[in-house]
Amino acid sequence: MDTFSDWWADLQDLPAELGFFGVFLVLCACGFGLPMSKDALLFAAGTAAGLMGGGRAAMEAFLWCLAGVVTGDAVMYLEGRLCGPWLRKSRLLRRILPPRRFARVRHAFRRQGVAVLLTARFTPGIRGPVYICCGLIRALSFPAFMLINTLSSAVYTALWITAGCLLADQLANAAASTAALQRWILAAVAVILLTALLTVRIIRRRKPVRAGSRNAGTGAENSAEP
Repeated sequence: MDTFSDWWADLQDLPAELGFFGVFLVLCACGFGLPMSKDALLFAAGTAAGLMGGGRAAMEAFLWCLAGVVTGDAVMYLEGRLCGPWLRKSRLLRRILPPRRFARVRHAFRRQGVAVLLTARFTPGIRGPVYICCGLIRALSFPAFMLINTLSSAVYTALWITAGCLLADQLANAAASTAALQRWILAAVAVILLTALLTVRIIRRRKPVRAGSRNAGTGAENSAEP
């Protein structure tokens, strides 16, 4: 719960400290390999816009984030297109795209390049490799890639910004009640641990009684035998 409180405090300071232009720069850096979730960044920007009243702030967040997403994706495409020979020999690409997976992606691009690109846009974890592979094998020209990716990214960005704006108030209320919720969770954990300890003790006490009754029954049977 403390982690959520810290995250919410940082999120409230996002417009003042980083600004939507800063979010744009971070999204661009993701194209160069920055290990950060674009989904989380877009949702955070949308939540910050919601805290600022939505409307104009939401539109500003949408435009800056869309520009950052498209720019970062274009960087990954150009990395594959311009650095293709080097990337094919690099160990990093082999880890991200093993030969079998690379062959499947290449085959899918040749059959349904647009569908693969649209699917990758809404599937976390495969966007980067797919965009790099698209440029590497030159499945689509750069203008075609930019057109398709910009349209799909507009829908993708709008969904996350809208979700952040709509949930801003709920998250604020959740952060306000974090302390009370934490106390209830600690109390529930204490009750569960106490119940578990009592159950273990009861089970341990019953085992000797059962063993004693079995021994007594065995002795009676032995005495009854001639």
